[in-house]
This record gives sequence, C-alpha cells and structure tokens, in this order.
Amino acid sequence: MVCPQIKERLLPVDTIGRPGRQSAKRYIVIHESDCTLPGADALAHARYFAGLCRAGVTALSYHYVVDATQVIRLIPDKECSCHAGDGMGLHSANLRGISVLLCVNSDADPAETRKRAAGLVAHLLIEHSLGLDAVHQHYDFGGKDCPHSLRLGGAWGRFIDQCEAAYTEQSERRRRCLESFACPWYKVQICASRDHDEALKLACELREKGYTAYVVADIDYGRLLGESPS
Repeated sequence: MVCPQIKERLLPVDTIGRPGRQSAKRYIVIHESDCTLPGADALAHARYFAGLCRAGVTALSYHYVVDATQVIRLIPDKECSCHAGDGMGLHSANLRGISVLLCVNSDADPAETRKRAAGLVAHLLIEHSLGLDAVHQHYDFGGKDCPHSLRLGGAWGRFIDQCEAAYTEQSERRRRCLESFACPWYKVQICASRDHDEALKLACELREKGYTAYVVADIDYGRLLGESPS
C-alpha cells in the first residue's frame, strides 16, 4: 500500500484547536469518529473542526482525517493537536502524538477507510523514524473506548498487520528510489592552478598512481575567483 494522496485544509492558526506548540513526535494515535451519519466524511469533519477553532469554544482537533476516498491534513505534523484529553505535558499524546481520525460514515466502506489509514500511518512512521510500536489507540491515553470498531473482534491486530505491510512496501519503494539516483563514479577536483606546466605535472603524477587525471581550461572558475582570462 502506497501512501495515499494527502490534501490540505489547515485549521486556523493560533486558535484553541491549533495552538501551534511544536515537538518531536513519539506516537501515532488512532481515533474513530462518533458520527455515522451519511456524508460525515473527511471533508465534513475538516469543516467541523475549522468551525470549532473559529468559535473558540472546544479544544478538539486532529492532524489527519481519513475516509474511504481521501486523506486531509488539518495540522502540520510538527505541531500539537487537541485529541487525547491528556493535557500538554512533556510525554502527552496531545503534544507528542500525531493524531489520525478515521471516519465511520454509513455510506462509505470501512475496509477502504482502514486501508487508506494504514497507508498513511506507514508513511508517518517512515517520515518520523518510528517503529510499529509507536502506533497507539486513543484508549492507551486515558482509557476511552476509541477507536471503537477497531477494538472489537481482533480488528486492531488486523489493522496493525495492514500498517506493517504498508510500511514494508513503502520502505522498499523508498530504498529503490534512492538507489536509482546512486552514481558509480565520483569526480574529485584536486586543485586549480594558473600554471599550465604545473597542472600537467600533477596530472602525470596522479596517472602514475593509477588515477584517471586530465587537465582542462576552466574560464568559469577564474571568473568565480574574480579573475579575467589572460
């Protein structure tokens, strides 16, 4: 599973739901929405949380909302979000966690939502150099029965398996991508000289030692030093 495309609808800055405090991340915290109404998708939730921020009444927000067709980022990863109800202590999920909210609208396929969320979680683990043990339920921070449906009948274990499969696939894709840019040859410039004979002598000495060496006239290098060609 590749990382799904991430859209952005950032919440208003310096508001009750996006105070802007930053920290390195230790956790990926999984939530589920309580709203099963048709149409209660990621976009609807993004609009709802933006409204809460503007109203300044309730401190509730998430980094990402996920439904069966899209992922929307509401807050940059480096900032905190108000999602776990455990304050802003040094080790709190609010401060040190990246919060991911899964939509449960009745007109969407929950399996697709979970698949998309697993791809996002894998991406976040790689980006923040975290292992699978960093993935937590909201329940782990305060005891709330959340994510409710993922806590039933072994669903959580199956979701973690999806995250692991996505992590393995994305890591391999990244490795192959980096290798595709690898170059088997590297050029090292030893020196630059205005004396042609001296440059030739050095090139000959390098060749005798088994290196490939050559002498070129580099007018641009002289210009870089503020000199004009003679």
